[in-house]
Amino acid sequence: SLPWPVDEHWRVQNISEDSTFSLMEFFHDNEQPELWTEYGAMMTLRDIRNANFKEFSQMIYQDFKQRAPKATLQYIKEDKKSEFPWLILLLQAPSTVDHQQPESQLWYMIQGKTALYSNFRAVKKATLSKELIKKWSAFFRSGTIIEK
Repeated sequence: SLPWPVDEHWRVQNISEDSTFSLMEFFHDNEQPELWTEYGAMMTLRDIRNANFKEFSQMIYQDFKQRAPKATLQYIKEDKKSEFPWLILLLQAPSTVDHQQPESQLWYMIQGKTALYSNFRAVKKATLSKELIKKWSAFFRSGTIIEK
């Protein structure tokens, strides 16, 4: 469970779900999916245990590089030994093919007992400040695993 900050005026734009995957997409109240300045998402990949974070992050990175060939990947922090192992990574690109603007994404992945959970926030900026990385990382880490 991860309540998105009310004071930032997030709204759920879309929910997609099937037996193995769920995706919830967030935009600010005053923005449309085609013209976002900040975008958020929460994903669940069901029936995944002991995920290989490096492998999963490379898949995310390669997917992003298709839209942003000059993208970079940076691992921010990881805890492999906690009850629910997690990883935070940063993707940054000076430009994207689809909207011709820079884009940066901060990802948080956490392994539950029966699923891999992933959250991310993206902005149309070439880089994220250390302050924003710290703020968003704390936000992601504030969530809790609730598995039935």
